[in-house]
This record gives sequence, C-alpha cells and structure tokens, in this order.
Amino acid sequence: MKVWVFTTKEVLEYIKLDENDEIKRASTPEAKKGDIILIYRGYPHSNIKFIFKAKSDSYNDPDFRESWDTAIDLFEKIEILNPIEFKEMNSDPILGDWNIVRKNFMGSFFEMPTKEWNRLKTLILEKNPELENKIRNLVPDAGNNAIADQKWTFAINKDFYLNLKDQDEIIWNSPEDVKKDNLIMIYTGSPYSNIGEFL
Repeated sequence: MKVWVFTTKEVLEYIKLDENDEIKRASTPEAKKGDIILIYRGYPHSNIKFIFKAKSDSYNDPDFRESWDTAIDLFEKIEILNPIEFKEMNSDPILGDWNIVRKNFMGSFFEMPTKEWNRLKTLILEKNPELENKIRNLVPDAGNNAIADQKWTFAINKDFYLNLKDQDEIIWNSPEDVKKDNLIMIYTGSPYSNIGEFL
C-alpha cells in the first residue's frame, strides 16, 4: 500500500469532492487498489481536506479526458473538517523539508514517504481528534500490520483430530507470544503428517 497526494486546481472538482463520497478522477499509472489518496486543493483553498482509498487500480480510459487518459476510482471518503493548510505544512519541521511542499505542490501526483505521512496524520488528528478511528481503520499502523503478519505452526496428536474437523472455534494451549489476529497453522501427525487447518 502506498500513500499519494493528488492535486487539483479545478473548481468543478472542488464541487465534486464536496458532494460525492465516491469519485472517478485522473491518476498516476502507479496507483493501485487499496492505496491511500490525499487530495490537495489549490487556490483559493491551498489545503488537504479529503482522504480517499483507491477502489480500483489505475486504468486507461480514452474517453476520460482529452489530455489525460489514466483514471482511478476512489471511495471511503474522509472529510477533514479542519483541513491542513499549506502554511502549516510549510512551517512544519518535517513537512516543510519535503521537496513537494517546498515546490508548493507543483505537479499532479506525488508518492508520500512514510515519515511525512506519519507527521501529516499527527497534524490531522491534533486538529480533528474525532477522525482517529476512521483514519486508523483506513490506514492500519505498522504495529498492527506486524501483528497480523505473524504466523505460528502448532503440532497436535491424534486426540484432537475430531475437534478440528467438527468445530470452527477451539481453545488451545498456546505460548504467551501469540496475539490476536495471528495466523495459526495446524500440523497433524501420523497418519496425516501435513498442515491441514488454518485458524
């Protein structure tokens, strides 16, 4: 998953952003389904007010625009009621050093580095604490991802075969390091000697 800043200076798109929870808009060919898309609005706003998730990979649509045929579908809009203004980013010790901010968002599509994205999230939540759950759900933090990515293999004997076949939930002996959402693979001994269950 990548985080992008897409810019717009079009009045009609300002209106579309305000009125719609899902939009189709111009995209970089590198954007993929599940990516996070921040929208920077140019003059007269000069701020980041919307966050979307990419509903699709970017795709070619010859009829989308005369001058640009790469589009993407966006959904799960988060509106930042107290937007992050350009002057705030420009004066911030982290965001102010990002070359995209230094260049006043000149361009259309920018991949946002992790350090800058984490700083921007902090600013958003300081001004909009009510968005914490929405942003956490939209963009799980690295710690949550690390937990979800942990995998374990448990070995069992024949006494538990029927429990695995007949039940969707079981109580199991476990080391203390196993956490909620870890993937548990079950290795069954003789006569099967394979991994046949995932929990």
